[in-house]
Parts: sequence; structure tokens; C-alpha cells
Amino acid sequence: MSGCSVNIKSLSKGFGQTPVLRSVDLDIQPGEFLTLVGPSGCGKSTLLRIISGLEKQDAGTVSLAGRVVDDLPPKKRELAMVFQSYALYPHMTVFENLASPLVMQRLSFFQRMPLVGALSPGRKHLRKGIEAEIHSTAKQLNIDMLLHRKPGQLSGGQRQRVALGRAMIRKPELFLMDEPLSNLDAQLRVQMRSELASLHRTLGATFVYVTHDQVEAMTMSDRIALMIGGEIVQLGTPNEIYENPCDLRAAQFIGNTPINVLPGSVDEEGWVNLLARRLSMRIGGSPSREISIAVRPEDVTIKPFKVETVGGLLKLPSKIRHIENLGNEAIVYCEVENASVDLVAVRVAKRDLAEIVEGNASGQRVAVEFTEARIFLFDARGKRLNFQTEPVRSCAEIGRPS
Repeated sequence: MSGCSVNIKSLSKGFGQTPVLRSVDLDIQPGEFLTLVGPSGCGKSTLLRIISGLEKQDAGTVSLAGRVVDDLPPKKRELAMVFQSYALYPHMTVFENLASPLVMQRLSFFQRMPLVGALSPGRKHLRKGIEAEIHSTAKQLNIDMLLHRKPGQLSGGQRQRVALGRAMIRKPELFLMDEPLSNLDAQLRVQMRSELASLHRTLGATFVYVTHDQVEAMTMSDRIALMIGGEIVQLGTPNEIYENPCDLRAAQFIGNTPINVLPGSVDEEGWVNLLARRLSMRIGGSPSREISIAVRPEDVTIKPFKVETVGGLLKLPSKIRHIENLGNEAIVYCEVENASVDLVAVRVAKRDLAEIVEGNASGQRVAVEFTEARIFLFDARGKRLNFQTEPVRSCAEIGRPS
């Protein structure tokens, strides 16, 4: 099986007076695992449905393998969809559910009839071929022992595998998946993420995957298209979007604990200021006076306030307000003293927490520290600023200073 390219040009869609997609452009390479991720209502599921043919766009084109498919119905597009609801036939066994797409595809109307079909020439041979493919697919998904059961007798993970098998058995070159893991419990989602990534490598097909869960997007994808407000805010590998967000919305969405955003400003000479302290960075051009300074929780450290600050670190006197215990690590939320800003989140290894926290942590005075080299700057519109020269105009121009 080889993958199918997907090319989307100037795609727009609205429901009534509400725009859902705003001139979306997207090129997906053959065999790629691309995830559409974003908050609810951003248009990612609508985009998937337009690719599948279940929804009609208002403007723009969709091409599959270089062929424009705007006027083709879903069954003519040679793709398979896996939905959030498994959409299995409850009265059929797993075997019959897997067989249903092949029966409809390969057997004629008369061959599918219960009595007359048994006398149709070639039916027995076709049935044997279908049966062999069912057993092969079921073994690949580790559901070969469940073929005699009905969906009501299966766990959520088993039903998800059956739904995947029913899509796989047609051997499509393009899989469209709309939040297929959202109904599973946390532990099973972790397992299924690994299995989906492995399945993608095995099949070599193109996967377009929709989710609002950034962990799924980061762990499985070759590339991520981050959608907000009907637009693709940033397109790139998981590492590119995490390390070099070109928009404040991308920086805030990607990251297991949300990025810290502090108010900053730029003076007349272009120097960046944070909480009335001038930093050793300048911005060229004519940026807006007000900017946002963002730093990820893992790039922030806290120490007892009495500890001297090492040169090159920004030190913010703060008080601990809350600690989230995550087992091997903790998220410590700190209130910066004499500043009207949101709580600053700090990711701390559990083994280091005891050296910082003394007794009842709430209200304890600490020093929140981070280096200037690990911060991001964004202008008033949320666009990334290059604090060596001028506002960056594309993701390719973004780079953290050394």
C-alpha cells in the first residue's frame, strides 16, 4: 500500500453567516501522518469532512493523488474514515463487520442475496478470498480471537480495533480519522497511540488525523497543522511548533502545561522591558509598545529566595500559591510579588521539590528564575518577534538566539 497526496487550495466554508474555514491551503505528502489539531470549533472536523466528500465547500479545491475530487461522492474517493463513534453494526459479529465493505465492493447484487446468491458462479471463490483477508487483518490488529463476538461484547479498545480493521481491509491509500481515541480511558489511549503510529509505519498509507488533544498530535505525527478560528496558524513538525512557535496562540496551545505569558514593553531605543526591568535584548523596526513575553514552565526554575542568583538569570521575587503533584514531577504555581500578572507555572522534578519547599508551601517566598535565551517575544497581534532584528514574517525565519 502506498500513500495518497492531498492538496487543498483556498478552501472556505461557512454555516449561515458563520465562517468555519477561511481560505485554507494545505499540502499533505504521500505516506505522511498529518494531524489537524486545535480547540473545539476551529474547523478541523469540517476540513476532514470536506476531504472525505461528506461536506461541500463554499470555495476552493481538494485534490487527491493529483486529481480534483470536488464533484466526486465519498465512495469514489478511495479513502477510509474512522470516526469517534465506532459506527459498527451491533447485530453483526466482528467477522461480519470486517466483511461488510468487501462484500459490498466485490459481490454483485445477486451474489449478495441469501438463496439466489449461493448459486451464483464465482461466489464461493470470492467469499474464500474475503475470508482470508479478514483473518489476515484481524491477526494484524490482534483481534483474530474476537471474530465470533458482537460489538456489545467488546471493550472500547477492541471496538476501536474493529473499526480500524474495517477501514484497513479495503486497502485505501488515505485514512481520515476524526478523534478516534476520545472515547477511550487514559491508559488505553496511550496504548492505542503507539499502535496507530506502528500501524501507519506498517501500512505506508497517508493518515490525516483530527484531535483536540495536543499529546496525541505531538506523539504520533510527522507534521502538525495547528488550526484556530478556521485558519492554519502554524504547520510543521511537532518539535518545530514546540520549539519555534510563530504565533502566541500556537505557543499557548502546544505544551502539556500552558506557557507562561508576562506583559512586556519596548522603550524608545528598542530595549525590551519586563516588570520595569530592562533586558539585554533589543528589537529592530517599529514594534508596538506593548509586547508579550512567554517562557515555558520547564524553562523556569525556582529556588529559596535566600539563594544568590547566578549571573544571566532573570530573578522574580515570588510566593508559592499552589503545587500540582504529578507523581514524578510537580507543577508549582507562583505569584510574582508587586506585579499584576497571572500565576507563573514552574515544572519541577519531584526529587528537587523537597530542596525548595519547606513545610506548608503556600505563601513561601521563592525566586522564580529563567534565562533570557529561553523566552519568546510576541507583538500586540500575537506574532513572533525576532529580538535581534525585526518581527519574523514566516516560520522559517524563526530561531532562538544562542
